[in-house]
Amino acid sequence: SHTGYSATKFAIRGFSEALRGELSPLNIGVSVVYPGLIKTGVVNSARVRGDDAAALQKNLGTFVDKYAMDSESCARRVVNGIEKNRGRILITGSTRFFDILKRVFPTTTDMLVAKVTRGGIPET
Repeated sequence: SHTGYSATKFAIRGFSEALRGELSPLNIGVSVVYPGLIKTGVVNSARVRGDDAAALQKNLGTFVDKYAMDSESCARRVVNGIEKNRGRILITGSTRFFDILKRVFPTTTDMLVAKVTRGGIPET
């Protein structure tokens, strides 16, 4: 469920921020990675249900192929963020965009995400 996913995401963020603060005097860094859309095998193994499951699975794969970042670039950005001791490592441009959008327009962003989540992946 999206509720469980979101709750877990916020729990990790809060835990990581608190841990970072506690470990900072010991010169130990804690970083959280916000990857965004990365080309992995997750889409191929996703279980899609419903009347249009095959079409949705195909569109999802096409969307990822077209817009997702390759895993090697993602890994380089993660390592770079850790080396710079960043608390939050925002990997893709869309991740950075939504981070800014959420900070400036929190309610509007929530409504947009809900609408996109219910509407599925756009056809390409």
